[in-house]
Amino acid sequence: MPEVIVQGGDEASYFATMVGTTLAQNVEQHPEKFNDFRSVNADGVIEITDLELLVTLSFEGDRCTVRDGVHGKPKVRLKTDSDTFNGLSLVNIGPFGLPVYVDSAGRTVLKAMLNGRLRIGGMHHLNTLNRVTRLFSVV
Repeated sequence: MPEVIVQGGDEASYFATMVGTTLAQNVEQHPEKFNDFRSVNADGVIEITDLELLVTLSFEGDRCTVRDGVHGKPKVRLKTDSDTFNGLSLVNIGPFGLPVYVDSAGRTVLKAMLNGRLRIGGMHHLNTLNRVTRLFSVV
């Protein structure tokens, strides 16, 4: 089974703890996500602009370490406000494991991208980005 470690333990930010807990619960409750978890093998950054929060998720095999700040060489970087970030977990996953952008949750994400509230760096790392999206999708 996957191991999610929040570096800093009790000293870690509430955001790092929340991201780590959400990731661990999603993979535990949906074992089909384990292949995505094991296949990421990259660093990714999530920045929540309105709350000034920043975490790095470092995936390596069966382990993901969540740390406050930027670490490693992130392949993907999400920069958004807290409301948009919360809405990302509602994106449905459709055929071929791709996010669905034609329903309400998907259109909200596209709108956030168009108006600049959601910026995604590393879009050329599409496999990594899609895997991380599937890991955090709760629907």
